[in-house]
Amino acid sequence: MGNTQSATPPPAPPPPPAKTVCYNLEGFLNCSYLESASAVARRTIQIEEKRRFGGEDGKPDQSAGEPGEHGIVNVVSTVRQVAKPEWRANRVAELNKLAPPPSDYPKPQHTSSPFIYEGCTPSEYKFIGGASDFVKLVQKRHRLPLPQAPKA
Repeated sequence: MGNTQSATPPPAPPPPPAKTVCYNLEGFLNCSYLESASAVARRTIQIEEKRRFGGEDGKPDQSAGEPGEHGIVNVVSTVRQVAKPEWRANRVAELNKLAPPPSDYPKPQHTSSPFIYEGCTPSEYKFIGGASDFVKLVQKRHRLPLPQAPKA
């Protein structure tokens, strides 16, 4: 008699290692622009996870679209909120030192909420800007169909 073992397919291989991209969003409590930027960050994480891990069946999820300029990435987002008086008195100045705006930025310092920068460690921190700057960057970098950037 022949072999009666069932032909079970092998398990799917683990996803390839991905570059990690960290976005840091900071602002004052109840800032609607910070809340909008946070929602964009969450959506970016969801889409990149679909690209990386696929659907429930373990196959690539075509609804996530093509990867962006960095390929498939692991996105980490950190959101920090402080009271408005603390934001104005201390935190925004600290952030301008931590991740200073580039010399071609229209103002010497970014003073509004939110203050968004990228980088997973202090040596990598790079200023992005406010909520509308973040939305534009994410749309370009991750090729995401996101809502229009909020009006600043």
